[in-house]
Amino acid sequence: MDWLQTAEITHIQKLQHVFGDYSEIMLFLSQLGDPRSAFLVCVPLVYCLSRAKGLKVMWAAVMSEWLNLILKKLLHGQRPYWWIHFSNLFNDSNRPIIKQYRLTCETGPGVPSGHAMVTTAVWFIMMSSLATYLQSANQKSRTTKLLSLLPWLFLSGLASVVCVSRVFIASHFTHQVFLGVFVGLVVGLLVAKLPVETFATSTHLAFAFSTVVVTFIQNGLLIAMDSDPAWSIPLALRWCDHKEWVHLDTTPFYTLARDFGSLALMVVAERAVALKEIPSVLRKIVAAGTCLVFAQIAELVKFSVVDVNVFYLLGAVKYGLIMIGVVVIKRLWCCGVKDKKC
Repeated sequence: MDWLQTAEITHIQKLQHVFGDYSEIMLFLSQLGDPRSAFLVCVPLVYCLSRAKGLKVMWAAVMSEWLNLILKKLLHGQRPYWWIHFSNLFNDSNRPIIKQYRLTCETGPGVPSGHAMVTTAVWFIMMSSLATYLQSANQKSRTTKLLSLLPWLFLSGLASVVCVSRVFIASHFTHQVFLGVFVGLVVGLLVAKLPVETFATSTHLAFAFSTVVVTFIQNGLLIAMDSDPAWSIPLALRWCDHKEWVHLDTTPFYTLARDFGSLALMVVAERAVALKEIPSVLRKIVAAGTCLVFAQIAELVKFSVVDVNVFYLLGAVKYGLIMIGVVVIKRLWCCGVKDKKC
């Protein structure tokens, strides 16, 4: 892989040279593809409009992020910003110079890209639903066919700019974002065919718990083979230009906690409040807006790192409470409608 990664370092340098004056735009595009957006924006928005589609988006987010975690530990991929410092191909006289940014210093292994993978999987579900709606809402015509292509063009554009931004900030090699998009599409196709809206609460919980169990089994096997599951974290801490750019909420275990807490507490909340669909389009829109505001405010809550395990637990609780809030808000906006059981 050294020859490929060496060539891709050149790509990173060219991107940073061409788009150096637009670094803030690149950072914004990178944040746009942050897996957290799936839980803070996509799930609340889609869930309020349609429970069935919202659950599919949730499953796509959890499955893609969890599978990304599993693959990263298996594939052991490097990240550009630390690889150039210990690769035997370089020394002090010929080491490439690449710039780091405040979003560069991710702590997990590099392949596949989680931003590319989760963004592709989640937005595939959303855009496929939109394309289906556009086709069914209009009579078959050339205009309808063109309209149904727009969601796929949007998905292609979104995935492209997220990939370019991740390479630009030197958080990923080019092949890592390509693989992320490919696996994300596979996950999206799989979830799209699953009737997750018909699953019992026990099925959702079984999947949530299985993500934790399988991850711990994988970690145990890696340790048994004298491989450190957290090998990438010291590299991030050592080679990041600014230690304050290294955040614990980018570690693989934090993403696992987020996935488990979000899915498990959402379906438990659904069972507890006997959720119904909001009958009015206007109420759906207002509910979605309320949920988005609530989720963004909740995301402002940060925890100090006193104990790592407690930090991960609090992360699971935080995102779980956000999903409970989404369910409750939707339930409240369903109430008070004549002739509707709520």
